[in-house]
Amino acid sequence: MVPFALDYKNKSHAGSRILKNTGFGIAALGTGALLVGTIAYAAASSDEDDDATSPFIPLIIGSAGAMAIGTAVGLPAGMRASQTQYQYNFKYLSSQTTIQDMSFRPIVDVGYSKSTISEDRNVAVKETGNDAKVTQTTRAKNRKSSTSSRTLKDYGKVLAGTYTGNGSLTRNDDVAEMYDRIHVVIKRISRNTVSIDVVESGEAFFTTGQEYTIKKVGNKFVLSLKGIPSATISIDAQGKLTYYHPKINIDGEIYTLEISANRQ
Repeated sequence: MVPFALDYKNKSHAGSRILKNTGFGIAALGTGALLVGTIAYAAASSDEDDDATSPFIPLIIGSAGAMAIGTAVGLPAGMRASQTQYQYNFKYLSSQTTIQDMSFRPIVDVGYSKSTISEDRNVAVKETGNDAKVTQTTRAKNRKSSTSSRTLKDYGKVLAGTYTGNGSLTRNDDVAEMYDRIHVVIKRISRNTVSIDVVESGEAFFTTGQEYTIKKVGNKFVLSLKGIPSATISIDAQGKLTYYHPKINIDGEIYTLEISANRQ
């Protein structure tokens, strides 16, 4: 990770605050004067005397002008004052500089030396950095081990979860239905067996959960439906699931269901 920041300097921005307060103050005075002038003009108009209303016309016009000018000054200044630079009293410099003396080099393993024993070859392997040296040893011949009932290859536990994505139901290459949010729910039965439900719009696609066996092929898990081996599911190391079932009986017709999903 490379740290990065912008060069700045302290600045009060007092001018914008003064313009904001002055502009809104003039606009407030103009609004008040306009209100008073309008009321007075309306009262004088009731007497149907043009001489009585004429003194209020310049007041109304002047008040409206003051309100417009005050708003034109105060509104832009208020918008500027709400910006981050104005709120925290700083200014970004027009000229920016960066640190140029960084160097990026490959990581070199300079850690502790490690040694492991290979019982099947009766040798000790000593590693330092990227180099490995194999020497004969007699200790491996005498080393014994106890078999544990535990396993680190519990694939059912690793894959259990909900996968969400898009799918399609087809028959003879004709699309019957499309699904923009369909779920594949995997539940562990044993370390090599899982039960799978497909859920679309809150409803189960199948009447019961279907049992799949798990095999690991390279970096992927491949699941096969018991009784219908052509129905498969593959899940890669990133949790992307590809579902394929070519033999789904709906109303006496055979359909193919395909789903592409990611683990939630």
